[in-house]
Amino acid sequence: MPAFLLMLAVIGAIVALIAGSYPALLLSTFQPAKVLKSAVQSSGHGAGFRKGLVVAQFVISIALISGAAVVYQQLDYINNKKLGFEKEQVLILPMRDWALRSKYATLKSAFAQHANIVSVSAAAGFPGRVLGGYGMQAEGLPENQILEVVGYPVDNDIIKTLGLELLAGRGFPETWTEAQGYVYVINEHALQILGWKKEEAIGKWMNLPANRMGRVVGVVKDFHFASLHEEIKPLVMFIEPTEFAYLLVKLRPQDFPNTLAFMRTQWQALAPNSPFDYSFLDRAFESLYRAEQNAGRLLGVFAALAILIACLGLFGLASFTAEQRTKEIGVRKVLGATVVGIISLLSRDYVKLMTIAFALAAPMGYFVMQYWLQNFAYRIDLGFWIFALAGGVALFIALLTVSAQAIKAALANPVEALRYE
Repeated sequence: MPAFLLMLAVIGAIVALIAGSYPALLLSTFQPAKVLKSAVQSSGHGAGFRKGLVVAQFVISIALISGAAVVYQQLDYINNKKLGFEKEQVLILPMRDWALRSKYATLKSAFAQHANIVSVSAAAGFPGRVLGGYGMQAEGLPENQILEVVGYPVDNDIIKTLGLELLAGRGFPETWTEAQGYVYVINEHALQILGWKKEEAIGKWMNLPANRMGRVVGVVKDFHFASLHEEIKPLVMFIEPTEFAYLLVKLRPQDFPNTLAFMRTQWQALAPNSPFDYSFLDRAFESLYRAEQNAGRLLGVFAALAILIACLGLFGLASFTAEQRTKEIGVRKVLGATVVGIISLLSRDYVKLMTIAFALAAPMGYFVMQYWLQNFAYRIDLGFWIFALAGGVALFIALLTVSAQAIKAALANPVEALRYE
């Protein structure tokens, strides 16, 4: 879709430049004496060509404006949608060193001593980067039936750190050892495919590959652990320290520099050869939509340029039209036509052209943006008002452009127009 609209913008610029240069080139070929005597007449073919250019450039402009509006609407929807977890004030610390991963519990305990650190959890990934696919067997299913789920290795504090909503059970135990065996916390989508009610799920056995037999200890409300491009899938969380690759640290907003300095000190004391890198969960999640953000910015720029160039072309065409109709305007004013009437006369044709442009641009923009929105499992409803607004903006700008020449022609002294007739 961005490539298509980029191509549309380039075509629009070319069409607008042709539309703007055409009257200038045509006027430059006229002899001044003939122009003043209104002896030069434009052919019907030339007039049709000019009108076609006006329609083409505003079709493209309206399509770009509506496309930019839809992209911004979808991004605003993404930014304001409740994700089911708390992404603000959560740091992501990659544990790249295997030796550091084995000491994660010590580091976690050290971090937890600081007053501004609310909670610390270890996990194989973080929302936006939960990748594990597993085949699951469960109580009540045929022995040979295997369901596809997303597995998420975490430690026992993940619910608190991400602010997940626990619907049933107590969640992971406060302390856990390998001797306790596997325990599972599942989401609502997992409940649905298993056909369980949330109260019934607690205590049922489940099994993941590599003989991970265990019991369900909690059910959490669905949350978006992947981008909004994808529907929420059945999720199974379980404790698996050998899979931990990140520490997730929930902070209080106060005194962030000192809190960060404390964490760096603790990190370097335990793993001096491992770099202390961090990122914010909210920014990491927003980066999933970088392509859409870039597309929105590009569309905004190209829409503005397309309108600007189109208006320059329209200004040239309006100047040419006013020049061609100088004698007619003079005669009308002598016969009693008002300034408002003259302006309306000169603007009427452009309103018709803009109506045609809107009729062509609206369905084209609708189908293109509807196709683009299919990339999102969770998206806005594409309303007609977006295209009506784009058409209205284009019409308003076009009328402002045309009015400048129309007012100038309407206020001109009719004697000057008819002097040489």
